[in-house]
Amino acid sequence: MNNSESSSYTISQVGEADSLLLEKIAWLSIIAWHGQPTEEAVATRAKALNEEIAEAAALSTTFFVARHGDYVVGYVRLKQCREYPSLFSWEALAVHPDHRRRGIARELFARSVEHAKAHWGVAVFSETHLDNEPSIALHRALGFRELGSFSAPADGDKKVGFVLPLGTPMVDGE
Repeated sequence: MNNSESSSYTISQVGEADSLLLEKIAWLSIIAWHGQPTEEAVATRAKALNEEIAEAAALSTTFFVARHGDYVVGYVRLKQCREYPSLFSWEALAVHPDHRRRGIARELFARSVEHAKAHWGVAVFSETHLDNEPSIALHRALGFRELGSFSAPADGDKKVGFVLPLGTPMVDGE
């Protein structure tokens, strides 16, 4: 597990997560998307996260969390494409509203890109809701190129897709 400091925040890769950490991530994911973190909603989300982390090794999914002391204030989930292992997708990013605009999303992004490059990644794909202007602005500021809008097959939500080319993987000695 790698750790790095971003002002008073610690960024670390999540391995075998304990139930308390999962509850913190679940609570944050609900708050970050303007939900109400009821005990039932947190338990349901924590169970889903536990299943995702349990499958992480098989699915090549990596989680990074940002902590401020004992509090989880941000997380990102990066998934490596099984069919095309040089392609990655940025599956989720959440930062607690009280900790936004402090560089946490950028640091989580940087760690996920480092991880993708270290695993021979050539591109990271992402998507967000078409009406999520802060997320669209963040994608653009981080260097993602817009691919266009579409309707999500599962629920019909209007989304916009992005790609971030990472370049050619470095070969030893180059």
